[in-house]
Amino acid sequence: MNHMALRLRTPNEVDRAAEYLQSKGVKVLKGPQTHKEDRDRYLYFEDPDGNMIELVASTVEGWPAQYLR
Repeated sequence: MNHMALRLRTPNEVDRAAEYLQSKGVKVLKGPQTHKEDRDRYLYFEDPDGNMIELVASTVEGWPAQYLR
């Protein structure tokens, strides 16, 4: 497994998660940044077992409310 991704509701949640993780001494590997391809906001960090986890949120207008069924 390369990494596991968890989708958050808003880009702001990704930024807030980064601040929280860093305040707890979690190893942030990359981010928060915005993907060039799809404009998703993302953050990669390492869990205590060394697994890479991505937190990601869409920057598409109306996401996710307009896309829920």
